[in-house]
Amino acid sequence: MSEKLQIAILGLSHDHVWDNLPTLIDSEEAELVAAFDDEVLLRDKIHELHGCPVYESAEDLLDSETLDGVYIFSSNAEGAWLATLAAERGLHVLIEKPMAASLAAADVLLATVRENDVRLMVNWPFAWWPQMQHALSLIKSGAIGDVWQVKYRAAHAGPKELGCSDSFCNWLFDAELNGGGAMMDYCCYGSILASSLMGVPSRVFGLAGRFVKESITVEDNALIAMTYPNGMATAEGSWTQIGKLTTYM
Repeated sequence: MSEKLQIAILGLSHDHVWDNLPTLIDSEEAELVAAFDDEVLLRDKIHELHGCPVYESAEDLLDSETLDGVYIFSSNAEGAWLATLAAERGLHVLIEKPMAASLAAADVLLATVRENDVRLMVNWPFAWWPQMQHALSLIKSGAIGDVWQVKYRAAHAGPKELGCSDSFCNWLFDAELNGGGAMMDYCCYGSILASSLMGVPSRVFGLAGRFVKESITVEDNALIAMTYPNGMATAEGSWTQIGKLTTYM
């Protein structure tokens, strides 16, 4: 067994992969050994940057390489399938949020992970941000009193306007591959934050629409309202904000 964890990347169309790769490349405990994507330009890009073998098929990669785990940075729909494929082979998985494009696909992945006794890690930025972890610790310790309301909003001018690649936008704007639009992209953060602080809501109401961007077919704004016996929470996402990113909080 190699002294370093052997990691392959399945899917390169999610732009976050290029932000996460340097940490893997510089790691003393793990190394990149191979990558897969359907798109030749993405395969060429990672090969030129890091010199790793690239594959046109995820199955070929998994059959050819000796691995400890995989990173998943594809569309939400394909990602759940790729993660399940890896978990079936006993490989640990890190997948970009929000885990799947549908609840059914997420349930299949979770069952496969449990059946094969492997670790599944979802790349939620909230889990890694020190300031967020400090705030959550203060809240859960009771330092600010009882929490009865959570309000969350995340927004930007739109994926294209933000500078997302064509490979990324191709599936961000596809409801089947993404699972939605602004709701899937951003309301997931507020939902997970509310459930972490207040538990499972008794009622959930959502609304979404394409109000501004005529060039896309998914919603450009969305809101989820959650009610609790003693409180409420809201999660708002927008792809039509004037200006760049919010602070996410």
